[in-house]
Amino acid sequence: MKRQIPNMLTASRFFIAIGFFILLGLYDPTRHGAWLIDVATAMFLVAVITDAIDGTIARKMGYVTNFGRVADPFVDKITICGAMIFFIGRPFADISGWAPWMLVVIIAREFLVTGMRGLSESVGSAFSATWAGKLKMFIQCIAIVWTLVYIGHWTEPRVEGWRLVGRDIAIWGTVFFTAASGLIYCKRAYHLFRMPPAAQPPQ
Repeated sequence: MKRQIPNMLTASRFFIAIGFFILLGLYDPTRHGAWLIDVATAMFLVAVITDAIDGTIARKMGYVTNFGRVADPFVDKITICGAMIFFIGRPFADISGWAPWMLVVIIAREFLVTGMRGLSESVGSAFSATWAGKLKMFIQCIAIVWTLVYIGHWTEPRVEGWRLVGRDIAIWGTVFFTAASGLIYCKRAYHLFRMPPAAQPPQ
């Protein structure tokens, strides 16, 4: 049973993400108060916390599974990219601060790194997350939470002030670090694929 705890947390995060998306899809500023966005924000934070917990448990207990290696990053990308996609659609587009081209950059980076990871592991070379990828994820989560709180509580001109500036810094920081981390992974993949098979690190 203990072996399944990390996988159960990963699976639960997928269903939490679905609930999170449903709430964002239902939100109508003319009908709903901030409470719906607050619940969505809480669900997103739960998903982030379980993401940190399941990987830690799996590594400490030695229960890393093929399911977890595939499902964990998949759910991460669905949750993060899904939230950002909602931000560029109605009714959030005019107040979220996100632009479609930003999503193009972020999603392109995710596809690229996923492809490089799959190619690397197909030839027997590990391609685990680096500090750049973890920092990127952390900044993305901050930007999403800030955007949600801004939408729910800070859109009125009398209260936005520094909160609007903070939102924009978080969003632009996310785009920059996401792109930069992709370049770091590209450099890593380049050197990895140039190494002779015997010299490549084992999984």
